[in-house]
Amino acid sequence: MSLAWPGPCLPAALGLPRPVRAFRRSRSRAATALRAAQDALPLGMALAAYARKVRRRQVLTGLGQICSVASWPVEAENLRSEVFAGEVMKSPLDSRNYRALTLQNGMKVLLASDPEAISAACALSVHLGFYSDPEDLPGLAHFCEHMLFLGTKEYPEENSFEKFLTANSGSQNAFTTESATTYFFDVSPGALQESLKRFSSFFREPLFTASGIEREVSAIDSEFAKNRENDGFRLAQLLKSTAAEGHPERHFGCGNRETLLSKGQEELRNQLLRYFQGYDPSLMALCVVGKEPLNVLQSTVEQYLGAVPRRSDAPRPRWAVAPYPPENPAKILEAVPVNELRSVLLEWTFDFENFAARKEFLLAKAQDYLAQILGHEGPGSMHSILKGKGWVNRTTAGVSFDQDDFAIFRLSFDVSEEGLRQKNAIFGAVFSVLNALRQGSPLQAVPDYTIQECRSLAELRWRFAEKLNSQPLCLDAVDLMQDGLSPAFYLSNRFLLLDPPGDGPSGGSLLKAIDHILEQLTPERARYRVFAKDVAPKQSEKWYGVPYRQTEIPKSVLQGWSKAPILPGWHVPDPNKFIPQNFALAWPQQDRIKAAALPPELIRNDERWRVFFKADRAFGIPKATCILQCWFPDPSEVKSNTPASSISTAEGRVLARLWQASLADRLTEEYYAARLAGLAANCASTVAGISLSFSGYSDKLLLFVQEVLQKIRDFDGPTPSEFARALDALKREQASFDFQQPYAHAAYFSRLATYIPEYPVEELRAATKRVTLEQVRNFSALLRAKEQSFFGQALIIGNLSVEAAKGILETFDVLPFKGALKGGTAEGLLRSRFAKLQPGQEILQVQPEPNPEETNHALVSLFWTGDELLDGLHSNLLDRVMKAPFYDSIRTQQQLGYIVQSQSDRIGNLARVLLIVQSSVRDPRGLLQAVDEFLVSFRAKLASLTDGLRAALEKRTGISSILTFL
Repeated sequence: MSLAWPGPCLPAALGLPRPVRAFRRSRSRAATALRAAQDALPLGMALAAYARKVRRRQVLTGLGQICSVASWPVEAENLRSEVFAGEVMKSPLDSRNYRALTLQNGMKVLLASDPEAISAACALSVHLGFYSDPEDLPGLAHFCEHMLFLGTKEYPEENSFEKFLTANSGSQNAFTTESATTYFFDVSPGALQESLKRFSSFFREPLFTASGIEREVSAIDSEFAKNRENDGFRLAQLLKSTAAEGHPERHFGCGNRETLLSKGQEELRNQLLRYFQGYDPSLMALCVVGKEPLNVLQSTVEQYLGAVPRRSDAPRPRWAVAPYPPENPAKILEAVPVNELRSVLLEWTFDFENFAARKEFLLAKAQDYLAQILGHEGPGSMHSILKGKGWVNRTTAGVSFDQDDFAIFRLSFDVSEEGLRQKNAIFGAVFSVLNALRQGSPLQAVPDYTIQECRSLAELRWRFAEKLNSQPLCLDAVDLMQDGLSPAFYLSNRFLLLDPPGDGPSGGSLLKAIDHILEQLTPERARYRVFAKDVAPKQSEKWYGVPYRQTEIPKSVLQGWSKAPILPGWHVPDPNKFIPQNFALAWPQQDRIKAAALPPELIRNDERWRVFFKADRAFGIPKATCILQCWFPDPSEVKSNTPASSISTAEGRVLARLWQASLADRLTEEYYAARLAGLAANCASTVAGISLSFSGYSDKLLLFVQEVLQKIRDFDGPTPSEFARALDALKREQASFDFQQPYAHAAYFSRLATYIPEYPVEELRAATKRVTLEQVRNFSALLRAKEQSFFGQALIIGNLSVEAAKGILETFDVLPFKGALKGGTAEGLLRSRFAKLQPGQEILQVQPEPNPEETNHALVSLFWTGDELLDGLHSNLLDRVMKAPFYDSIRTQQQLGYIVQSQSDRIGNLARVLLIVQSSVRDPRGLLQAVDEFLVSFRAKLASLTDGLRAALEKRTGISSILTFL
């Protein structure tokens, strides 16, 4: 059940949770998806709504022992490092200075000196993950990740590092994958050196306190409970269960209470101590970003991380068996998801006999050229042909997963109900295309122009890659550093398509490397998967209980696919006309801060459009963006037969969604090449009107905007097949609503309570059942009618001259509507509204959890803190000082839930603070009581500040205003 506060409509706001390959430990960051799903509440009020579902759990008592892991000191003279003599390749727009080195203890290090950094950061990846779990102790690597945070010999206080980071505008996190565990933090630049000292103690002498075992086992069990209804985790584990016996790909990496405590707490801790001996610095990759010069950063890292002791000389593990050998006989695995998924996919495994083979795979990326063709969604593509038959909605292709000894190439189709019935025909179409590629001239499966386009686009992405923030840079770097390539590629290999190395299987020939990949994409080597509700299962997966069945594929079918004729109408993609050629800057560059402070220029202001233009004089990137918002007039101000009156009902919202989805369906195919060339167009219908956005390289932006707006103008509504696809997608989205996380349901109920207009999912489902193609086409006709009124406001920003910006502005007039602005004001335009409570008023909303199988509960307390600029600043400050204590109290000390977050944001001009808890161990009323008790105690702590500190904070932050919020 959910303690739910008002938040937005879930089906549109939230997708599936984070990627299934990582177990992330959220200690101080709020989830991005949740930020998108939450909403405002009136002045000084808390709004909480909840529903009750009692679930009991036995709690064990911790042993209370403290013991550090044995290590030996490292003498200062042994801290010398081997510095990489070459150059670490970096994007031309990256102003940082880099240095790669290997510490004396074997740790690989990348240092980045950035005098402009607004935050410092560090990430350390250990090349040990749940592949290294003992067979009889699933989840041990994940458990080690959790326990490492619970104090060290030098800093024994639990969560002392978290508190230090919070006091210095920082945060920390960690996650465990198959073959790596990654720990990372960010912090204010002045606190980096002290942070590294504290951080390094995790890997020198962690305590692994026995008293924390029960709490962290409970945390992992809560994490497992959170994931039980998550299709990402469920289906990934099912696929792992089909791996070969003897390969750790079969492991259950998350773990739970049952697996971790199967032999008791004492044995679990003993196993943990033995496992940690594998944390050898030779398996570690470290990246640090700071303001300090490289020599200072190197000295700091050598002093603290260089003191991490050697523990073992074990090489990276390799296994004697392939993870996914060809099945004999071949089978189709069909599984039942929780959500309304309908997917047909094929997977091929590439096994690496040695590092030379993996190196070629990583550098040349020959598979990407084939993915470009197989996953293409433009005219004449396999996707276009199958979509024309009414079978396929979306197609994706590429490497979905790779490890030291293998990689998985996946071709996936989101399909219609008819496509599900025609799954064998879809498989046949795939092999038809692959056969056609093989039938080309020797070593020319992919045309030269396609190869050059792929490489050119990769180089463009690298050349104009925007500077990453410190923490994402560190995470990307340590991931690439674990690949074992030269330090020269620590930053670039995620972007560039390079020639194969001469010592690889293809002898330096890219065409041979492509052919080598193509040779492996055969019917006999493929694994066939289907995920759909319509499957009649025969068995269940062990850990998540996923229902599934496997059916043998007759050899005659495989033989038919091997000889499948060319798919009628299919051809390789045409040359891409949207690839930019001109990268000249339209304006001289100025001081970034001064340039950013310049206001945009008003270049049009009439009853139809108010348009602003801001030239890029700060960033020097040949890109631009156009953002358009078209407001409907208020229905009370106009005739009844208007888009505004149509959209102001649940039926109207459904019509608008279907119109938008059908338009996107058509534009996706026609402008797929533009998307590949870095151009993007988005169209969204809102309760107030229609929003459009265009972005990409400025060289081709005018052409792109002009063509797309003309398509929108001429769009007379969906064809029957476009309508069917859009309707199917909307029905599945609505059906999946019940299986969202409880905290997401809380967001939905919150939105219902405060947003006007907003419609319950039940009304939207009923309207969707009644909608017809004719109604959507009539709605489209209303939008296109010249007598209809709108008011458009736009911002054009980026690498454009005034003349070019006005050229784009002229294209706006292809949209046929009359101006709706009266007297130069926004009066009479449709607007979203919010319910406002009186000061001192509290509302508790009780709602049942939509998913009867859900064992978690959720509470979201929302405080609307005001509509002034300072209210938002004070809310942000309150969130910063409250985040760590809230997490420590609710998550670490009381163990009330895995998802424990505080956050602040703004909706429109409304500032707010939110406290979120999702729990499988406490009913909603208990969660509400715990949060209320925390707020009382936290307010007392703020109020008890010394006079001197209080005066300083008042001068800098307005602490008295913060206290009024609480």
